[in-house]
Amino acid sequence: MLTAVSNHIYFEELTGDIVDNPEILNGMHINTLSRLTAYAVEKDDFRVLALLSQIHTGIPMQEDYLPEWWLSDFHDDITTVKFDHQKNKRNPLV
Repeated sequence: MLTAVSNHIYFEELTGDIVDNPEILNGMHINTLSRLTAYAVEKDDFRVLALLSQIHTGIPMQEDYLPEWWLSDFHDDITTVKFDHQKNKRNPLV
C-alpha cells in the first residue's frame, strides 16, 4: 500500500518548531530552506522569513518595532529606507 505524506504538514510543523527555536536554522540544508520559503509564500506565513531577516541583518522585523529609518512594512513588495544623511528615500535593492 502506498502512503502519501503531505509536505504542507511537514513544513507547517517545521515552521512552528523554528519559531519556537530559531537555532534549528543553523546548518539547515539549502533545499529545505528553499522549500520552506516556497511554503511561506504559498501559505502567506512569513514568520520564518522574518526571523531569517532579523538574524542576518540585525533588523528586528516585528510590527511593534522597526527602526525609524526603515520605512516599509515587512510584507511590502519594495523595501524603502531613509537615513539622516540622505536627501531622498531609497530602495536598497535598486
